[in-house]
Amino acid sequence: MLNGRTLVLCALAFVSTHQFRLPPKAIVIVGHRYYGRYNQQPEDCKYYTLTAAKVRVMFKTYHPITESEMHDDYSFSDCGIRGTVKVGGKIFHWDSDPGNTMTTDYPDGVERTLGGKHSGELGDDGSN
Repeated sequence: MLNGRTLVLCALAFVSTHQFRLPPKAIVIVGHRYYGRYNQQPEDCKYYTLTAAKVRVMFKTYHPITESEMHDDYSFSDCGIRGTVKVGGKIFHWDSDPGNTMTTDYPDGVERTLGGKHSGELGDDGSN
């Protein structure tokens, strides 16, 4: 039998891991690829592609990461793909890079960095 404390902990765990899941009616727009001003080898990024379905998976599975996690566990890329998500009449932005991170202001307008698997855990083709 679960006690009140266990129920609260389970609820917090669910919210913390699913807080960025997009609702089914969300409209995902995959925008343009960009290259930063320090990108010395843009051909390294030309194979990074996203679909709306992949962006949905990212929102579903990625979690908030700190600056130190970003530095220690993820590869830096000076390129990426930007897009938007329309939810309930509001438009939110996202920016994803091949290092398996993204920044977004969904769901509350506050920009944050999310990460998936650590860069070293990705397949040779960058897949999860």
